[in-house]
Amino acid sequence: ELEKVKQNAWNLVGSSYREVVKFNTQYQSIQLNEIIEELKLKNTISAPVWSVTNNKGFVPTEKQFKNQVASNNTKNYKLVLPEAFAYNPARINVGSIAYNSTNGTGCVSPMYIVLKIIDESKLHPEFFNLLLKTAYLHSQIELMAYGSIRQTLSFKDLCKIIIPLPLIEEQQKIVNEHKMIESQKEIISYFEAKVRDKLN
Repeated sequence: ELEKVKQNAWNLVGSSYREVVKFNTQYQSIQLNEIIEELKLKNTISAPVWSVTNNKGFVPTEKQFKNQVASNNTKNYKLVLPEAFAYNPARINVGSIAYNSTNGTGCVSPMYIVLKIIDESKLHPEFFNLLLKTAYLHSQIELMAYGSIRQTLSFKDLCKIIIPLPLIEEQQKIVNEHKMIESQKEIISYFEAKVRDKLN
């Protein structure tokens, strides 16, 4: 299984999930409304304002935009707790969804949708984050958003998506393997940079 991980690199989880959906019946199928819920907690703690990016996850708004885009009054902004997710309903089809993997809490614009996993003994947050990057989930998101106003994806429509759900132990194994490969990539990139510096 690890050899498959190495061969597929970024598309590892996506590739295996496409196989699961089409050919593998050992995993139960579950609708997202059974395992996620929307969070609407107001920013009563003056949390830092975050933006959701396509490739960097959450970033401080001031780093994402040169000009101030956040309101001076952020009390109506939504809190993003640790292990919660947030997405832009009008841009999720291009990857604007992020996972708070830190121990800190931020807040996002009221237009964003914030959600969390109801039962982490059934769905691992980091596994769900990987799943969100797969071609399968991307196609389902586009399907649910298609035809709506400006192709936005409401939380209600997100909840209609059905996913295959391996046992939590297998989810953890995939997460661990992905982390190991990403760590190897960082080591390789580091030494490649060292070699380039010596050659220049």
